[in-house]
Amino acid sequence: MTYPTAQHQWSQQSQWWEQSPPQQPPSPQPQQPHAQQPEWPQPPSPQSQPPVRRHPQQPPQRTWDLVLTIVLYSGAAVLGMLAAYATVFFAFAADACGTNNCNDSYLGAAFIVSWGGTAIALVGSLIMIIVAGLKRWYMWYWPVLAALLIVGSFAGGVALASQVYATP
Repeated sequence: MTYPTAQHQWSQQSQWWEQSPPQQPPSPQPQQPHAQQPEWPQPPSPQSQPPVRRHPQQPPQRTWDLVLTIVLYSGAAVLGMLAAYATVFFAFAADACGTNNCNDSYLGAAFIVSWGGTAIALVGSLIMIIVAGLKRWYMWYWPVLAALLIVGSFAGGVALASQVYATP
């Protein structure tokens, strides 16, 4: 069945004075008052539309995963605070320096590596914990990765701080 276009209907309505009253074509069935065809096209019925694809139901949040994530992230945060506090003592690496036997640029790099790695680890893992929680992924390994990154960045800072004083 084709539906009349708006252009076709407008042209029919604009010539209303020239037309005789519309005649109904003979129908094979007797018309009932509630079964008349509508004037305007109707949207297709729900039976003719394809089924809507629904997202699969998300698994429930695992309580053990959430509790373990909170405990491990708290541990990583404490480890990060300890690493940041111990980084302050990198300045003692320059105590033995004379006028020409130290390279102070290593000391600045040691602070940046240690503090920067700690900050990136804690903020990055917090963001990924939130994303994993929203998507119902496992979350517990993000604080573990943060703790490993904190230890690694502190070790890198120690290695750089140990290069400040060059033995003659």
